[in-house]
Amino acid sequence: LVGFTLEDVLPASLATRLFEAIQTTLASGQPQCIEYHIATDPSVMVSEAQLVKMTDDQVLMVSRDITSHKRTERNLHIFQSLVEAATDGITIVDDSGKLRYSNPAYKAMLGLPADAPVGQQQHASGTLTTAGRATLDDAIEAMSQTGRWQGTLEHQHVNGQTIVTDVRSFAIYDSRGNFIQAGSI
Repeated sequence: LVGFTLEDVLPASLATRLFEAIQTTLASGQPQCIEYHIATDPSVMVSEAQLVKMTDDQVLMVSRDITSHKRTERNLHIFQSLVEAATDGITIVDDSGKLRYSNPAYKAMLGLPADAPVGQQQHASGTLTTAGRATLDDAIEAMSQTGRWQGTLEHQHVNGQTIVTDVRSFAIYDSRGNFIQAGSI
């Protein structure tokens, strides 16, 4: 806003923070990024200011509203906490059957250590019996067609014991509606 000071348009504490960031940017020549909150009725807006030195006595500051982004981050953290604390095994398998995620309850059910790696190298069928592997292939095919699958899967515990699980799975689609993963509980 041309013709106004920071103190004219912002709460005093925020104006001070931004002024200090401007001074730091001028002195160091390094870009600064400041996240700040502004009380609005009835909530709080979260903004981010990027500051870049333009000349020896000028800084360009661009602010943007990141409230939605911060809300999404918070919701993802809550969701992750819920999934990690769940007592049911939860997995995500991609369309080729590779295990992309498994929560601690799933790993414990199979006798795997909590820090057992999950990723591109581990195929979901590695935790299944021969019958379970065939069922997994059928389940992925069904999910790609109908969006859901429910049935039993035979897993193999690290001690060799067969564990039969009741599984409810659902398809996960990309933004174009293509089946890309399956979530299972």
